Amino acid sequence: MPKRGGRNNRRNNQGNTRSKIGKKVEEEIEEVIDDLTPRGRGRRRRGDDDDHDPNRSRQDDEQRKALERKVDERLNAFDEETRDKSARDAILARGGGGGQVKQLGHYADMSVRELAELAETGSAEEKRWAEKALKIIKRAEHYRDKQRGSG
Repeated sequence: MPKRGGRNNRRNNQGNTRSKIGKKVEEEIEEVIDDLTPRGRGRRRRGDDDDHDPNRSRQDDEQRKALERKVDERLNAFDEETRDKSARDAILARGGGGGQVKQLGHYADMSVRELAELAETGSAEEKRWAEKALKIIKRAEHYRDKQRGSG
C-alpha cells in the first residue's frame, strides 16, 4: 500500500528543494515589498516628531474646544452636583423612579457628563441612547410632579 501524504510529507525542506516557480514567486514578492517600503528612512515610529505639523495640532485643539463647548451646552440644564452623579442617582435625586432608571439599561451607571460626551462623540446608536438618557434625567422632575397630581 502506498504511503499517504501526511504532515511530514507536506513540509517543504527550506534548503534547495524549492521549485523554480517557487523561487521566482519569492523573488517577485521581495521585489514588490522593496518597492512598497520607504528607502533610506526606515519605518516611521509612533510619536516621531520629524514631520510635526503645527497646523494639525492647532486643528486638533480647535476640534477639542468645539467638542467641549457642545458638551458644556448639553450640561447647562444640570447643576454642578448633578453633572458628576451617575444617571441613576440624578434621576432619583430629581424625584424620578425606578421605571426611568430601568429604561436607561447599562447607561444608568454612566455619569451625566459622560452621557453628554457620548451624545457628541459616540456612534449613532450610542448618541441616540445618550440623548434619550439626558432627556429622561431632565424630565424626572416632571414625572414626580405628574405622579403627585400637580402636573
